[in-house]
Amino acid sequence: MRKKYTTILGSLLVLLLGMTFYLSCDFQKLTDLADEFDVIIELEPINTRVLVNLIDVSQDDFVNKPVALTFKGDYAATVVDVYNDPISGKTVENGSFSFGIDNLVVPTQEEPVALRIVAKAEGYNVNSKTIEISSTGTHAITILMTPKSQVATGGVTGQSTDGQAQNGTVTTAVTAQTSTNQNDQTSASVSVPAGTQATTSTGQPAQGQLTTTVQYYSSSDSTVDTGAMAGGGSGGGIVVGGVTTDDVMTTMGWTEVTITDGNGNEITEFSTPIEISIELPPNTLNPSTGAMIQNGDVISAYSFDEEEGNWVYEGPATVSGPLANGNFKASYFTTHLSVWNFGFTYGNCTANSKTPPMIYLVNNEQGGTLTLAITSPSIFAMSVSKDFKADENEIKIIGVPDLPASFSFSATLSATHNGETKSTPITSSPCGQNYNFTFTPPPNPSVDVTFKLVIGEGTSATTKTKGCRILNVTAIPTGLALSYKKDGSGSNWQVLSNPAYTLYKDAQDRIGNHFETGKFYAGTVVIPSLQRGAKYHFKATLEDKVENQQINVPDVANPSVNVDIINTVKDNCGGGN
Repeated sequence: MRKKYTTILGSLLVLLLGMTFYLSCDFQKLTDLADEFDVIIELEPINTRVLVNLIDVSQDDFVNKPVALTFKGDYAATVVDVYNDPISGKTVENGSFSFGIDNLVVPTQEEPVALRIVAKAEGYNVNSKTIEISSTGTHAITILMTPKSQVATGGVTGQSTDGQAQNGTVTTAVTAQTSTNQNDQTSASVSVPAGTQATTSTGQPAQGQLTTTVQYYSSSDSTVDTGAMAGGGSGGGIVVGGVTTDDVMTTMGWTEVTITDGNGNEITEFSTPIEISIELPPNTLNPSTGAMIQNGDVISAYSFDEEEGNWVYEGPATVSGPLANGNFKASYFTTHLSVWNFGFTYGNCTANSKTPPMIYLVNNEQGGTLTLAITSPSIFAMSVSKDFKADENEIKIIGVPDLPASFSFSATLSATHNGETKSTPITSSPCGQNYNFTFTPPPNPSVDVTFKLVIGEGTSATTKTKGCRILNVTAIPTGLALSYKKDGSGSNWQVLSNPAYTLYKDAQDRIGNHFETGKFYAGTVVIPSLQRGAKYHFKATLEDKVENQQINVPDVANPSVNVDIINTVKDNCGGGN
């Protein structure tokens, strides 16, 4: 661990060695004496920090189960914990986690730090999201987690129990299809022919009745939340031939197939290819040809790599039809099960040496998360999210595809903030374009609120606790992330990017019940542009320790609110006041 000592330890060691010789026959006296010394330790500041929020889409609240996070990408080795020690991952218990980037790496607009985070939790679909950091300070990323038993908004599902297997051989063919999406009249299906050898995830041959479940999300359905899909729908890296690219995937639809045998084991491998298909409306435009989809066309099929959080290009999916209902069908044959994505990939604006689009916001008084979606009915859908600060009115959107100019299309670019969506039509690539969105201001005037942070209550010779109390009272660690959201705003948490703390360290300024010279027991930080008279949820996160409080902002000029964060700091080092 790299720590900065703010006292002269050499003198202390010499003194303790001398006392050791004097008290060599009474180790208890030595222990008591050592306890009277305070070694004030301050953690080395972390210049670039990231707060991860894990949201259960079915509850619109933090995931309350353990979530295993792993860091991927070229900058994964630069991730550090609050002690500046390298970490490759973390199991999060409270739905929120903060970490840092090694100070040797300084993110800039010209050389941003891109980091992919993979999130796994029992009972949830695996998801991943990439954050691109272009400055120091505190940044935030929200990863949506969808329960496996939950069909997200806009999705359709279907189940079949017709299949049978004996000693690994499918004796009765499997055929399963989702219900029809009422918005675009499409569905997805899977078929496993009799005679196929089926192997479970444990390596055992499938046995007994086969239960097949299919879920499908069509890009033509505007109600689908792409961020809740595996890989953030079109997020993550795109792997082609074993090489991870910076390409952006636009999708025509996602589907997931799960097959379990009579023992409840999930089947993952097949000896011969099985067919996975999605339906496409007849007015679907093929971007590669510029014409409506037709029999014999091909689109791309991708599977989701749950370990790396990437989409892997599997090969072409062949289009056939029209079917009896007028739709076309895109089919891919595979020997393994996964989450599947059908669509196209494009180079992003930056990779193609073009300027990413700029979003200009009006009436941005609260900051939060801006979700930018590009949708074109019967062509594709994609979305990216960007966390931003209050009063930040110019937002560069990274990860937007450089759409080809070889065909004409009509699409909609929409921005969603605090539950309000604004849209504008686009007819060409968004690269190099500027877009203006005006959001509704809050009903009451916003103000800067001073929060008094109660860090600790002080100590005395009789209540002193070793180790942790030092962290409690010498400084606020830079790894501490302070975030907040207005009541009723869903999962739209905002984080203080570069909080300026004012610490109390003399008797006249203290808030705690005790005071001891040289220690900090409380401080203040100003949070800008909160709405007077509104209720806010306040969250303090130090690594994986989280403390939540509800706060009512007084409807008065220059409001001040007390917030006790002692347990967040205390618990992180295993005890203390």
